[in-house]
Amino acid sequence: MVAPCSNLKDMLHTYDSRIAISALSKEVGVEIRGFKLIEAIASGALSRKTAMRKSLESCMAHAGLLVFREQGFPLSGDEQVRISSLFGAGEMESTHGVHKKADNEHIFRLSNDDDEGIVGPGAEWHCDGSFTEDVFSHAGYHIVEIPENGSAGTSFSHLGVVNDLLDPKELRVLEQMATVNSNSGVLHPIVFTHPMSKRRSVFFHLAMSGAVVHVSESGQRTALSKDEMASLLNRLSDLYNHSRSALHHKYEAGDLVMIDNWAVAHRAQDGSFSRRDGLRVVHRTTVKGNYKLSAGNLSLPESLPQGKGTPPTWFPPEAVWVEGYVGFRWRPCEPKDTSGGRRSLGQVQMQTPCWDSSKQFSNPVPSRDAWTYRFARDEL
Repeated sequence: MVAPCSNLKDMLHTYDSRIAISALSKEVGVEIRGFKLIEAIASGALSRKTAMRKSLESCMAHAGLLVFREQGFPLSGDEQVRISSLFGAGEMESTHGVHKKADNEHIFRLSNDDDEGIVGPGAEWHCDGSFTEDVFSHAGYHIVEIPENGSAGTSFSHLGVVNDLLDPKELRVLEQMATVNSNSGVLHPIVFTHPMSKRRSVFFHLAMSGAVVHVSESGQRTALSKDEMASLLNRLSDLYNHSRSALHHKYEAGDLVMIDNWAVAHRAQDGSFSRRDGLRVVHRTTVKGNYKLSAGNLSLPESLPQGKGTPPTWFPPEAVWVEGYVGFRWRPCEPKDTSGGRRSLGQVQMQTPCWDSSKQFSNPVPSRDAWTYRFARDEL
């Protein structure tokens, strides 16, 4: 367990010696049992001003996420918002639609049944709020309804570990790249330093990226082609799914998972939106970011203009430029409707960026090195 989490363990034991805290894997995630957050808030032991809150936030920054067991089944929306607002900037930032059954406007109610919640988002690795300059700092996930066999949880991947898994050549190329959000035009560096842990990390939204920009050492700007971008996203997907970086969480009744949204990416596990095993409902909260994830170090603007359907004039003709809720469709797949007939295939396809290799790409399977070759040849 990393040092900040060991310090948290000592602090929680001072509060209540019966609290159990343990690592969920060697590098990702910490589980806490016997510690009711709402009770600690009510007693005054936990607030934005206390050392306990700072210790929780520090552990989260390093381990990526904290799984608080036995928090209530379910927590009310007001309780989840109260807990979430302890962290980051201390206020909620909610950009989602509010489902009719959500009991608080800041609750994003996700389900595999559209009568019970919002169906579909989150099938690919991403960090919430990637369409904003100040990406959400933290997010909370509380299970409200668990499918009968307890399947279809949420997977998390540590962005710092992903950085460490890259070889030096890949890392040097990525340090000169930024991703363009397809829904807003906002640019974020692919490699950044976490503001609290100071760990170098890799940031990418695998479902909402409309372009990738490269800036050479001399300041020359260009953008990736379809083959290059597909190769890059396949490589990042492999790293996000790596056994060192990924943690596949299976929900228990009463779970509240709080994540540092700058330390881990996440995705809904396969089958999350299937009705086969019964109803699934998760309540998500998101906290306003208190830092800007800026590509300014690459001498790039905060965003690129959208709305005309055409890229900036300096993009080469072969470069990818996609606008809309779903970004570049980067991998071959055959979407299947697992909703039990509750959704059309068209709705399913919108949730997973896929490509038809016979139509979109010069190579049926883009080279794994396509994204590094053009830049590494000249600069490394």
